[in-house]
Amino acid sequence: MILRIHIKVRRFFLAAFCSLFMVPLVSSQNIYDYIDLSENHIRYYGNAELKFHSLFNLFYKQVNNQREKINIVHIGDSHIQADVFTGQVRKKIKGFLGEEISPRGFIFPFTIAKSNNPSDFRIIYSGNWDACYATINRSDCNYGLSGVSISTRDSLTRIKIKLNEMLGLEHRFDRLKIFYNLDRSDYEVYPIHEKFYYSSRRDAFLNYVVFDLSRPVDSVDLIFMKGRNASEVPLEIYGFSLESQRHGVQYNAVGYNGATIETFLLGRQLIPNLIALNPDLIVTSLGTNSGLYNTFSAKSFGRDYRQLLEILRDLFPDIPIMATTPNDNHYDDKINKNMPRIREVILNLAGDYDLAVWDFYKIMGGQGSMLNWLKTGYAKADKIHFNSRGYLMQGDLFYSALLNAYMDYLKTNSPEKN
Repeated sequence: MILRIHIKVRRFFLAAFCSLFMVPLVSSQNIYDYIDLSENHIRYYGNAELKFHSLFNLFYKQVNNQREKINIVHIGDSHIQADVFTGQVRKKIKGFLGEEISPRGFIFPFTIAKSNNPSDFRIIYSGNWDACYATINRSDCNYGLSGVSISTRDSLTRIKIKLNEMLGLEHRFDRLKIFYNLDRSDYEVYPIHEKFYYSSRRDAFLNYVVFDLSRPVDSVDLIFMKGRNASEVPLEIYGFSLESQRHGVQYNAVGYNGATIETFLLGRQLIPNLIALNPDLIVTSLGTNSGLYNTFSAKSFGRDYRQLLEILRDLFPDIPIMATTPNDNHYDDKINKNMPRIREVILNLAGDYDLAVWDFYKIMGGQGSMLNWLKTGYAKADKIHFNSRGYLMQGDLFYSALLNAYMDYLKTNSPEKN
C-alpha cells in the first residue's frame, strides 16, 4: 500500500511539474523574469486548511481507484466565461485522475444570449429568444448562477447541445439537469434521441428537471413545449448541467463578461443552482470589473464580497472556499491602482470566512506586470485580459498550486483513515 501511494503521489507531482514548465514559452527566461513562482501556493486563513481535508481525501480516493464524485464550482467574470483558464485546470485534474472521458458540468447557452460561447460546446437552436443580463438589466429579470438568463414565449422551441473535444479532453454525460422556471411556467422539456432511453424527475423547489440517460453521450436535442393550459409566463432558462451518474471530477466554470460580485447577488436562482450542483470546492475569481472605474469603493466592494461569502458559508459551512486575487491590469491606458486595494480587501476577509487564497496578482508579478505578459505574447492589447496562451499559463499555475497543497496534505495526514 505504501509503495502504491508513493507511485501515485510521484505521478501527481510529475504531472504538475510538466504542466507548469512544458507550456510553450517565448523563452524560459521570460517566465522567470516576471512570474514569482515562489508565491505560487495556496495560503490558508482561519480554519481553511482543515476544510480542505475533505476535498483532498476525495482526491486521494479517486487516485486510488475508489471512484468518488468531486464537484468544483468556479465562479467569475470574462476571465472565466471563455473557459480557457478553467478548461486547462479541468484538463489537468482529469488527466491526472485518468479520466479520458468525463462530464462537462454547468454550461450556459451564451450563443442564444448573443455572447461568446466556450469552444468546447456548440449550441444550435430555433425560435425567438430574449436575453437578460444582471450586468445590464439589473433587478428586472430572474437570473441563474451565471447572472444571465434566456426566455421565450414560443409554444414550441428546440435547443441542441453538442460537446466538442477541447484541449485534448473529450466530454460525455449520462445525466442532464436543466435549470428553468419550473415553479411558474407550464413548459415541458423532452430529450430527443433514438439511441438511448431515459428516466426523469423534477425538483420544483430547486427549479430543475433531471434526465438520467441509459448511456453516456456527447450531444442532446431538447424540445421545449408549452402546456395546454399555458399561462402567460415565458420559459426562462438559467443553464444546464452535464453530469455523470457515477464518479469523476466535474469542474463547473460559471462566468459572465462584465460580472461583479453584485451580478451574482442579483441572481434569484443563485442559491437553488448552487445547492443542485452540490460543490465540494467553491472558487471565486472576482474583482476585475469592480476596480475598472475611478468610482471604485473598497468599502462597497468589501460589503458585497462579505454578503456573497455569508451566503456561501450559510449554504456550505464545512466545504472549502478559495478566493483568487484579480490580475494586474490597465484602465485608460494607465496602471490600475485599484487592483492592490481589491487584493487587500480579499485578504482581510479571508480569516473571517475560513478562505484559502490563491494570490494570482502577486504570482503574475504585481503592479505593472501586465505589460510583461503583453510583451512576451501572453496578454491582449486591452491590458485587462490574457490571450489563450496566457490563460493556459494561468491554468497551469493554478493547477500546480492546488497539487502542491494536496501533496502537503499527504505528508501530514493518513487519508485512508478519514
